[in-house]
Amino acid sequence: MGRYPLKDKAAIVGIGETEFSGNAGRSEERLAVEASWKAIEDAGLKPEDIDGMVKLDQDVTREVVLASDLGIKNIRFLAEPWWGGGQAMAPMGIAAMAVATGQATNVLCWRAMCGRSGMWRYGQQVQQRQRATLRLPCPTGS
Repeated sequence: MGRYPLKDKAAIVGIGETEFSGNAGRSEERLAVEASWKAIEDAGLKPEDIDGMVKLDQDVTREVVLASDLGIKNIRFLAEPWWGGGQAMAPMGIAAMAVATGQATNVLCWRAMCGRSGMWRYGQQVQQRQRATLRLPCPTGS
């Protein structure tokens, strides 16, 4: 096996995105559907061509929901890497491995986030977790 075992075995063939805004006015699921649909069209594919899906585990849009919304019917490969640090690129690497090893032919990767709402509000999750940790009583016992 060479230094780059996935080289020339997989490629990004379509990209889709929604506008970046302080308030999209739509749910994360809706944003995921819109961006995914654009990526599928950009790749020159149809939903029935998609047979794999990969997302970060923190994304609230579940695979089964997005597949249903888009009309994707035959999924052979699913993955959900854990998030953190440089993990934002993990879905693309896992998708490339799935294609290179024949586990899937066309893999949809997505990330949808409303950055001004919910637990993933930009810059607030860590602060809230730290504050909550500081307020917890000291554990008793061993």
